Amino acid sequence: MNNILNKNLDIKGKKVLLRVDLNVPMKNGAITETSRIEKIIPTINLLIEKQAKIIIMSHIGRPKGKVVEGMSLKPISEKLSFLLKKKVLFNENIISENTLLEINKIPNGTYTNSMMIDGFEDPIKLNAKIVINKNNLIVDYSGTSFKSKFGINVPLSYTKAYTSFGLSCLISPEVPNNAGSLFPYSISSPEGTVLNAVYPASVCARHIIGQMLPDVVFGCLEKAIPNLTPAEGASCLWNLTFRGVQKDNKSIFAITAVTNGGTGARPSKDGLSATAYPSGVKGTPVEINEAVAPLLFLRKEFKPGSGGRGEYRGGDGQIIEIKSSLEKDLEILAAYDRIKFPPRGRKGGENGKAGSIKIKNGRNLKGKGTQLINAGEILVVETPGGGGYGPYKKRSKKLSILDKENELS
Repeated sequence: MNNILNKNLDIKGKKVLLRVDLNVPMKNGAITETSRIEKIIPTINLLIEKQAKIIIMSHIGRPKGKVVEGMSLKPISEKLSFLLKKKVLFNENIISENTLLEINKIPNGTYTNSMMIDGFEDPIKLNAKIVINKNNLIVDYSGTSFKSKFGINVPLSYTKAYTSFGLSCLISPEVPNNAGSLFPYSISSPEGTVLNAVYPASVCARHIIGQMLPDVVFGCLEKAIPNLTPAEGASCLWNLTFRGVQKDNKSIFAITAVTNGGTGARPSKDGLSATAYPSGVKGTPVEINEAVAPLLFLRKEFKPGSGGRGEYRGGDGQIIEIKSSLEKDLEILAAYDRIKFPPRGRKGGENGKAGSIKIKNGRNLKGKGTQLINAGEILVVETPGGGGYGPYKKRSKKLSILDKENELS
């Protein structure tokens, strides 16, 4: 680095991003060894001489990949400031300040929202309260349903991750995501609730509920920053996980086909059809599924009209029909939601259509749990559509014509 800087490079007044892996040993928030910090002092001094604006990026307090309790950039920043006799700001400090600037644009107050979802043994209520004060945003999930005896529970870390994602999408979408951008958010849920399930609670299917949390957060923030939040969408993935016997009648296959519903309509655009949000995972192509497992996809297409109507319509879900290509029994390991409680529209938009799982011309299946598909039976899966935004009577003539042309109405 110094060899590069010693050349006659004109960096006066320019921002220089200095990425260093300090891994400074720390204990209880205090630095226990400073040699790693001291090694970068010559480089920083050289940048100062060239009158560059320095931003330092660093991984900190994680010797040998382990997270150290009480780790923080603050003591490192203070130590560097002392050694250099100049104030040093890390990118965490700067980005944290940028997030706070965005938070402070929102009116102070308490904003609440609740959402009912299918659950497993009983419906589940997700209850949220967001409190915004100067330089502070608190999310509290008190009032949320108690944990399930099945594997749909969510550990607090997962709750914090998807809550933070929802907050960042609306409040600070242009601020890079790192420890600094997340620092101003305080997120909690009472221990023992479905959003703070501690060991030994089962959490293997945590995505079903965890991926609902951005929609829960949006429902709170819609009251604080109206005209920015989308309607509710399918939210959780509708992955098709199958298990069965191979052609030799001895070996077993297992496969997961990623499948999605529709997203909620946006304040100025329609929702996206068959698109995973918030997960962002793309659907698995039929050709791959049929190449690696004895499955036959008879139908896979949009479900017209499943997106809620509105000034902007919700994204459509899908209709999928599948059977065993060997005419053998199959098991479906269902992990779905939005069957009893469909995605809600916003600002007068209509709800999206609920999802369903059933045997063609036969029985309905449950949204969760392992169930048998008998040889010769055809499984029909309909994924939920997203909610609409705004009254349908306000939909433009141009968009209504496009709906008919695309066979969406």
